[in-house]
Amino acid sequence: MLLGPYKNIYSEIHVFSPSIHIDSVWDVVVKHAKTLDTEDCKSTFHDTFDEPALIAIIAKQREKIRELKLTKTKKPLPQVILILDDLADTGVMHTAISSLTSCYVRGRHLGLSTWLSTQKLSTISPVCRSNFAFMLIWELRNRKELFDGVLHELSNIHPLETLFEMYKMSTEEKHSFMYVNLRVSPPEFYIRFEEKLVIE
Repeated sequence: MLLGPYKNIYSEIHVFSPSIHIDSVWDVVVKHAKTLDTEDCKSTFHDTFDEPALIAIIAKQREKIRELKLTKTKKPLPQVILILDDLADTGVMHTAISSLTSCYVRGRHLGLSTWLSTQKLSTISPVCRSNFAFMLIWELRNRKELFDGVLHELSNIHPLETLFEMYKMSTEEKHSFMYVNLRVSPPEFYIRFEEKLVIE
């Protein structure tokens, strides 16, 4: 997604992942991020959750937006993305008072997008979950996590049985996923980004 539809959206990429320096899958992201770097915009990569670094990123972006709004510029506001991957064991995603929560509550006003990657939805704070713009759901091995976590989270939209059928259709192919667009009302469900699922 970063190298495809979102390639020209963000001026900075900030990654927090234990595997950022050891998993070669990140190499293309790091390489792309370096092409974005300017004197005012610098991407960063962290192999732990570095809250002071995150707070500094948020503060810097807030100041940029404030200055641009004071000049009443007609230029698009700079966009920054935070990617938090595989941090469930740190506990940081579950607390409702962390700087991460601020990203979900106030981030849209600052041109700040936050992507979370986790194997358990329940490790993410309810405040963050209630502010999701979209969800990408791959095949889960744990039935309890599927029904009590993901599908339960969406059960006010459709009954569990309907959600389960859509999930099965979306994930039956290898590496396929269900895309849930939560920015529209009612939310929309897709097989990947290609085929809309319609309830008859």
